Amino acid sequence: TQEGKRYGKVNTLVIADGEKQKPTAAAIRESFAWFKQARERDLCILFIAGHAVNDSGGNYYFLPADAAFDGSGVLDPRTAISHREINAVLDMPGRKLFILDTCHSAGAGKAGIADANSFIRQAMEYYPVIFSSSRGSEVSLEKEEYRHGLFTYSIIKGLEGSAVSPISGTITMMSLNSYVSEIVSELSNGRQNPTTITPNGYVNFILAEPEKK
Repeated sequence: TQEGKRYGKVNTLVIADGEKQKPTAAAIRESFAWFKQARERDLCILFIAGHAVNDSGGNYYFLPADAAFDGSGVLDPRTAISHREINAVLDMPGRKLFILDTCHSAGAGKAGIADANSFIRQAMEYYPVIFSSSRGSEVSLEKEEYRHGLFTYSIIKGLEGSAVSPISGTITMMSLNSYVSEIVSELSNGRQNPTTITPNGYVNFILAEPEKK
């Protein structure tokens, strides 16, 4: 909806259940090359939502639809997307916004809550703005009535217009961050608190223009 408004051209690639491309490990890995079209003046958004685990060494893995575990509940890393693979995608030109909404998959192997803290610290080497759904010790909550996790639901509502800055009249990175942080904390009764990390030298920027009423 921002094409011809905020941006001259908007390119999107969606890999998810119910879409043309299913969220298998192979499809996700093949899609990473799609970001090679990015240029210095572009805004690149990488949005990852789903389940994740940490292996015994603390390494973070995003779980595609076909992720596999052995008989003792240990993840086969060949069937999951490692933090190294995701970080390599972030090594691209342009302004980058990385949105991460992952939680531990109930009953998925022996891992505990997926802690993305070390993964996020490494991702900062590539200077993205990072929105993460929760603190490392928290669970990213879901509610059936919202059809998404609380964090993703709030991101969508914010971009649709609920996060408009009263100063600029647009949806900025900071106004979206403020809206999402407040709404997620409220909907979860304080049990989930999104985090935002910005690179040094960061300047607030406009993400979207609201629909005209």
